[in-house]
Amino acid sequence: MTAPMGAAGKDLPGLSLENRIMTIERYLRGIAGFFILMSVLLAHYHSPYWLLFTAFVGLNLLQSAFTNWCPMMAILRKLGVESPAFARKCSA
Repeated sequence: MTAPMGAAGKDLPGLSLENRIMTIERYLRGIAGFFILMSVLLAHYHSPYWLLFTAFVGLNLLQSAFTNWCPMMAILRKLGVESPAFARKCSA
C-alpha cells in the first residue's frame, strides 16, 4: 500500500500506515453515522416514523458497546474487512 503524497511529494504528516487503513470499527462508525443522518433527513422530509430507525441504530450501538457484538460487524467480516489486529500486523 502506498502512502498518500502531499503537494511536494512528501508523506502527509500525522498519517501513519495504521491510521490510514480502514478497519472494521472505522467502517462501522461510518455506516452508523450515515444511517443516522439519512434517517433524520428522511424523518424531516418524509415521515417522522423514520426516527424509529434512528432509535434502532442508537440502541444497536449501545448494546454492542456492552456485548461487543453487532450484526453489521458480522456482515463486514464476511465482506473481508480487516480487523485492527490484522491492520497492525500488516503495518509492522
